[in-house]
Amino acid sequence: MDDKLFNDLIEIGISKETAHAVAASLSPDHIATQQDVLRLEKLILDSRLSAKKDIIRLEQALKKVDVEWRKAMVEQQAKSTELYAKCTELYANSNRQFIITFLGMMLTACVLFAMNYYFH
Repeated sequence: MDDKLFNDLIEIGISKETAHAVAASLSPDHIATQQDVLRLEKLILDSRLSAKKDIIRLEQALKKVDVEWRKAMVEQQAKSTELYAKCTELYANSNRQFIITFLGMMLTACVLFAMNYYFH
């Protein structure tokens, strides 16, 4: 039991000295003292500190991912805006070309009707 507890405490990040003292104080043959209570409190505080460090590390990693994601979104939005501008320009050019061609055809039709009317 003591070895398993010792190994579990080491695995969660508790120092070897503290883990050994806690494992020894929790054995059934040991009589509890004030030092044992202090060791357990130290163990709890160490585990809380370790958890807080892990949370801070995860928050920092999350912030990095968030910054990278925002940069990617801005780049994608810039590309999308650029593509939209190109499409709008092409659409405007094709509209101008259509209007010029249509007006040319109408002028040709008007000239043909006027010539036909004049010579008949």
